[in-house]
Amino acid sequence: MTDSTTAEALRPGGHRRHPCRQLGLTEAALREATRRAAGCRPKEFILRARLTRAKELLAATDLPVAAVPARTG
Repeated sequence: MTDSTTAEALRPGGHRRHPCRQLGLTEAALREATRRAAGCRPKEFILRARLTRAKELLAATDLPVAAVPARTG
């Protein structure tokens, strides 16, 4: 998994296309790779990444709270 494919999967709207297809993996292979790398399921990994990005945006920008979900998915 590269940074660019991860970024694509995490971008707003990126969840509409199944991450397995983006990465060229089966669902089982994606679950196993995510479990080994992050200790959780893919859906939880994506949620954590989006929440982390939302926290970063709130802390480092003047964006209104209402604008953050549009930027993080």
